[in-house]
Amino acid sequence: MNYHFLTLVAFSLCLLYHFDSVSATESDTMNLYPDGPVLNLNRSNFHLELRKSERSWLILFYLSWCGHCIQYVPLYQSVGNTLRGWANYVRVSAINCAQDMNQDICRNHNVTGYPTLMFLPSHTKDTTSASLIDNEIASSNETLLKYVISRIKDAHPEAISRPYTPIPERDGDITTQFIDTLITDKNTSTLFYEDLVYALRYSMVKEIGGQLVISEEARHTLSKYLYTIYMFFPEGNQKISEGIQQLYLSIAKLNGSISHSLWSDHLQASGLLIATESHAKLLRCRGSQAKYRGFPCTLWTLFHTLTVNAASAAARKDEKIRKTEDVCYEALESIRGYVAHFFTCADCRINFAQMAVEIPKLKGKSNSDCALWLWDAHNRANKRLAGKTSEDSVYPKIQFPSEELCPLCRNPRGMWNEETVYDFLHSLYADVRPFNFPKLLSQAPEWKRLPGVDSLRDWETKTAIGRAEMSMCYLLYITSAVVIAGLFYFVVIKRRLRLRSRKCPPRAESNLDYNKPIY
Repeated sequence: MNYHFLTLVAFSLCLLYHFDSVSATESDTMNLYPDGPVLNLNRSNFHLELRKSERSWLILFYLSWCGHCIQYVPLYQSVGNTLRGWANYVRVSAINCAQDMNQDICRNHNVTGYPTLMFLPSHTKDTTSASLIDNEIASSNETLLKYVISRIKDAHPEAISRPYTPIPERDGDITTQFIDTLITDKNTSTLFYEDLVYALRYSMVKEIGGQLVISEEARHTLSKYLYTIYMFFPEGNQKISEGIQQLYLSIAKLNGSISHSLWSDHLQASGLLIATESHAKLLRCRGSQAKYRGFPCTLWTLFHTLTVNAASAAARKDEKIRKTEDVCYEALESIRGYVAHFFTCADCRINFAQMAVEIPKLKGKSNSDCALWLWDAHNRANKRLAGKTSEDSVYPKIQFPSEELCPLCRNPRGMWNEETVYDFLHSLYADVRPFNFPKLLSQAPEWKRLPGVDSLRDWETKTAIGRAEMSMCYLLYITSAVVIAGLFYFVVIKRRLRLRSRKCPPRAESNLDYNKPIY
């Protein structure tokens, strides 16, 4: 048996296994848009998906080797992420015309330059009738979104803007530049759980914890506020939810005033400080400089989340609430009490109090009216602060939501359509989830700038599979080495020992005492 041959066979099997896995991975990355917010079209699914579709289609024709097509990826991915919340009305897609099987489709649609963008209205039988989108429109995130929204507004009047940025996953740190690109995309309004945790932790430690003595009146207000948080704070982390509950129950049992040390003891015993330590981050509310946005932004976000969740719980008759009437009103009153007793910005506290005199008039009205009052109050505050030195010029104070985010929130005369506004607020605040940073692609640095790279979830899965395949290869290699070593020992070494033993004649028996010297 030739052990060199066995070595070659085993090593070839390992390489074959490895290169087979590599080739599969390379074929998966041939398209510029891995599965995610942008649907990959090809000959097998193009007509099946598009013909007589119930929704409209945004179609990008591209070549995977084209430099301009590659540069267009970040913008188109961003558009795909922003419009993902509108999946029932429009689908963002792409087809790689560099693949042989797709050439007929690209030719039939008279695509002569790349990248080419087209829009196909819903219920269209002939896909070649898709409208060509001008390059000036396609070259900007803002202009392209405006174009798509204008095309589907008439076809789907029931649609409301529900921008959505997917939540890729990553462990560890990330570059500031990529965080800015991913989180602060102005064409989306997705909120993050971490901002709410930041507001919660800061208010408990710095604002409430900053008082030497919490008066009896303030303690009563604090108990109501903690109850609102306990009831309507999003359930993004079990330990944080348990900490909130424990803190509320312990403070609700107290009477009279509360000293700073007693508050600190209860806060520490609740476990909330430890639970929130790694989750409190400024993401959506991080300003262009440290002095901008920050805690006030997170606090407004928290207030909106609490009121919308209260109204939503009442609407669905959640078993946790005692009654459905005035649920949001009571939450709003607890917020009013918190601002009056604990909010440390004096001017902000005064301005909010001047608006909050209207809150008692909301008693007996619908829960959605209370949520809308806070929205209106926030817009009044934005109008007052617009252009002031405290404004972040990168994120100017606007009347929210913008027309881009919710085109149907205003009627043709520019007046607010409050019913649609509430639907938008509900879509925005009723399902705030944690955000985890996506893994940076060391092999593809240009992908680090992709806003909301939805494909990274698939990439991580493929990477894990790739690592498993490599581990299998190494295991097979080691096993082969052990087997070859064993074969070498049993076949070669033992054979040589047998041959050597045959060449040496047997030693004659003798009466000599080999222990005696021979001289």
